Amino acid sequence: MIAGASFVLRHCRARDRAEIDAVVGYQNALGTFFEHWLDAAVLATVIRDQDTPAVLVAAHEVTARTVSLSLIATDRWRRAALAVAKWAKRECMPQLLAAGYRRAECRAIDGHVDAQSFLEFLGFTLECRCPEFGRNGETFLQYAWRSKDHVLHAENPEAAADRAA
Repeated sequence: MIAGASFVLRHCRARDRAEIDAVVGYQNALGTFFEHWLDAAVLATVIRDQDTPAVLVAAHEVTARTVSLSLIATDRWRRAALAVAKWAKRECMPQLLAAGYRRAECRAIDGHVDAQSFLEFLGFTLECRCPEFGRNGETFLQYAWRSKDHVLHAENPEAAADRAA
């Protein structure tokens, strides 16, 4: 896992690098911070495109019922996006719900249209703008996925995910 995740981090898209730099510093992320961050995840996966690591998704606990989701992608994003969406709906969200999480949050740097569109496709809703969230004053947009807004909370998560995908 760590090798694939590190590959994605080292080869991530410029937009992802800008987000990482604004939050924790890209050079800092390349060091031991990344391994500790990955170890602290309650769920993490690397999605591959033709055996090459393409996307890293990680969930970190914020509260007993809330996780913060992160997605980092290489330039293979467009080819891997469908696989990521299927994984999110069929595996990620059902696993998080089964573990007791009912809310997932994600922040995207303002202007990262691909990230915003993908979050909305997955059922996340824009909650607010976070001015000066980044270390250089960058504005981020906060999105959230809440179980009560989706059919997954009311029944078997795997069955509901299969119908939703």
